[in-house]
Amino acid sequence: MMPRKAIFLFCGDLAKDPVAAHVLQESKRLFPLVESGLSVDGHPVLVWEREGGDAFYYAATDEVVSHDYGHYLPVLNTQFAGFATAGLVNWHAGGNAPPAVLCAHTTGDVPSGNFGQACPAALLAVLLAMDRNRRALGLDRFRTSLEATHWSGVQYGQSPQLLLNYPVPLIDIEIGSSPASYADPGAVEAVARALPCIFEDPGPFESLLCVGGMHFEPAFSDPVLNSSEPRLAASHVLPNQWLDAYAVEGTQERLEQCVRSISGGIDAIVFHDNLKGPQKAHLRLLGETLGVPVVKHQRLRQPGSIEWRSRGAEQQ
Repeated sequence: MMPRKAIFLFCGDLAKDPVAAHVLQESKRLFPLVESGLSVDGHPVLVWEREGGDAFYYAATDEVVSHDYGHYLPVLNTQFAGFATAGLVNWHAGGNAPPAVLCAHTTGDVPSGNFGQACPAALLAVLLAMDRNRRALGLDRFRTSLEATHWSGVQYGQSPQLLLNYPVPLIDIEIGSSPASYADPGAVEAVARALPCIFEDPGPFESLLCVGGMHFEPAFSDPVLNSSEPRLAASHVLPNQWLDAYAVEGTQERLEQCVRSISGGIDAIVFHDNLKGPQKAHLRLLGETLGVPVVKHQRLRQPGSIEWRSRGAEQQ
């Protein structure tokens, strides 16, 4: 296998991002990072090249990349377009957010149907590595979770269509959701150790498109973290809170664009059983078009009972 490259992005200003600078500093302690010859915002990009293997680049930025994406998109496409994957390390916050969580999600604006490229294998590898490190470091008050697809750039005036202009799968990797958690040394170490695991091979897996449920939906997250035969992987997760636009004209186009953004396509569509009838109908039509099963989330408790179908050429 040819060596691969990953780029990790960290806003270095703790007043703007209370997590990223801590993880970057811990990465410098853990790994033999050296200057790569590249720079972003005047800061040297660091790199760890494994002998005869993959390379991991660490870039400090002045702003949170998603909050000023119009500025950073040319930088990403000039210096990091040929990379296999990218990770944006930041924080999670929210009124109903779990106070102590390690989480990751794909990028996309669900309401408008603009989805960034997604790599199920990379997202699964990061989640499993964070959870493995969480356990090894005794972080019992934390949990690991898959998070719904979203993109914070919209809140900062960035057009979601910009997501279509970077060809590399970009994963948000976060610590949440309180000040005590953001700077927790164990959480910071767990995330830093997980980053270079992004290319770990999870083995064969079934790729899921998940629809419905909450922003942190255990019905999707738990099977992904705990499955073994078959291994389950998710990429885009479309939660209820943004699905009002998915029962009207244009829904099929949004869903098809979502699937096209997922590397390797999907093996099944899984919906939470609280999904509205018209939305379920759109998913069943999508399943028929792609030739994949459409199942309720309860079926993930016994994934061996699902009649999985191979990812077809029509998904590519």
